[in-house]
Amino acid sequence: MLGLELGLVAITKADLADRSRLARVEEEVRALTAGTFLAGAPLLPVSARTGEGLEELRAALAHLAERIPPRPVEGPFRLNIDRVFSKDGFGTIVTCTLLEGPVALGEEAVLYPAGRAVRLRAIQSHGLTLQQLEPGHRAVLNLARGDREEVGRGDILAAPGSMSVTQWAEGILSALPNAPPLKTGSKLWLHHGAGQVLCRCTLRGRAALSPGEDCPVRLRLDAPMAARVGDRFLLRTLSPAATVGGGVLLALSPAPRVAEVRPDPLALLADYHIRYPLREGMNLAEMLARWGGTSAELVGLGVRLRGGLAALPSFRPKYSPELARLRDRAEVYYRRAGLEPAGNTEADATLDREVVVKLLRDGVLLPLGPEHRIHRRYNRLALETLFALRAEEGTISLPRYRDRLGVSRAAALLLLESFDRAGITVRQGDLRTVTVDAPPG
Repeated sequence: MLGLELGLVAITKADLADRSRLARVEEEVRALTAGTFLAGAPLLPVSARTGEGLEELRAALAHLAERIPPRPVEGPFRLNIDRVFSKDGFGTIVTCTLLEGPVALGEEAVLYPAGRAVRLRAIQSHGLTLQQLEPGHRAVLNLARGDREEVGRGDILAAPGSMSVTQWAEGILSALPNAPPLKTGSKLWLHHGAGQVLCRCTLRGRAALSPGEDCPVRLRLDAPMAARVGDRFLLRTLSPAATVGGGVLLALSPAPRVAEVRPDPLALLADYHIRYPLREGMNLAEMLARWGGTSAELVGLGVRLRGGLAALPSFRPKYSPELARLRDRAEVYYRRAGLEPAGNTEADATLDREVVVKLLRDGVLLPLGPEHRIHRRYNRLALETLFALRAEEGTISLPRYRDRLGVSRAAALLLLESFDRAGITVRQGDLRTVTVDAPPG
């Protein structure tokens, strides 16, 4: 929901648990993080008391930090304020995180949403006094012309004119798989940056949103909020407190727009994703024909355009429980077929076509000529056998390869011809030469 892609899990107080207890905790963590960006992430038992695992944790964090893409260094700066206090002789001091930047000492800034002009009198980060702060860093700022009573947690310190202040917003909401059902018109907490504000959430084109679904929403805020298009947000219920989901802000406006004659493109895409949850998106030409707009307008609304397809920014293909059952069935089908798969026509009469296409796109199934497919496990076995035979005899003959695999001549020929097309082998009369040093992948 927040666009996070990297992380790890530290299991604290590891010194208080034996091996069996730690194993159970690890199983519980794996279950809790399944389907999230932490699925498969490192699990590191640590103890602050004994020091166990702390070096490994530091090394793992350093490794993750190296993989984080740099934040944008161009464009107007923005800092989310999460703490405010005053100090005799200095005035108002805030702690914050620089999301975009950079920002320099003495620079003029605006406190949003109030619109109060201030100046950066001093910048410190991790105890060091700086002349300039780079994006992604925490900081303590001393503000000139900023009264303590006029600054609060959740305010944004940004370049003049760089933020939109609004009480209306539109976006795409992605409900959590375990979220409570949401009815249109519900009163919720909107969390944005370090702040929160009450809002009224209107679902576009439907009366209710079920767990795990996406939907365009319109948000009417009880108080002004400063934001930019593309910002992420979370929605939580008032009582009992529970996270409904999160999404991306696609439009900020001071008042509701007049209803358009054209269909809502975001609603069109949301319905398409519900109908075809395994597809990457709707064909762009089909989308434009049904909507009546342009590609540029779609981009302006935050729609993701890639490879001739249009999709909501938060959408990712995912298996429902029923589709997961059909996926498992397809995998079992091709694993049982092994090195001698049935033709596509026969397979497609048994299996779900959408699932098969997704498995091909994910590389779980591989095309074996125009009329057959093979599971990647058995394609790998066929490659390993090919290279083992090359090591023993130098060249590959169809009869020897067939005998080594223990399959029919037709199945062996299908495999060898697929290797020819991939450039792994070259046919010379009745023999083939392997052209690469090791099996691909």
